[in-house]
Amino acid sequence: MDETAPPRRWTWLVLFTSATTLICCTLPILMVTLAQYKAWVFAGSGALLLLTAWLLYNHGRICPTDPVLAAEYERIRRWNSRFFRISVGIWLAGFGTACLALPIYLWVGGN
Repeated sequence: MDETAPPRRWTWLVLFTSATTLICCTLPILMVTLAQYKAWVFAGSGALLLLTAWLLYNHGRICPTDPVLAAEYERIRRWNSRFFRISVGIWLAGFGTACLALPIYLWVGGN
């Protein structure tokens, strides 16, 4: 068999169906497993976000002296900051939903 032969067209279909099965079946099982350890999951991910904040906003960094590299550095730093803020927003929404929603509902007077 020729090992340099191009992949067959149906390999994309197999890959797509495998990925769909993974998302459909495996991901919910993973979420149920992680829900049992949600305190550890949120503590670990929160610690990683704090580490990221320290690395991103550490003022001990040195900007390149070359104007082109300095402009690229600033552009990348702005994008990293945007992604970080989005990540913190998603983390806060997840934390609020997973850990705070039920206690607040019960405190307000839900049945």
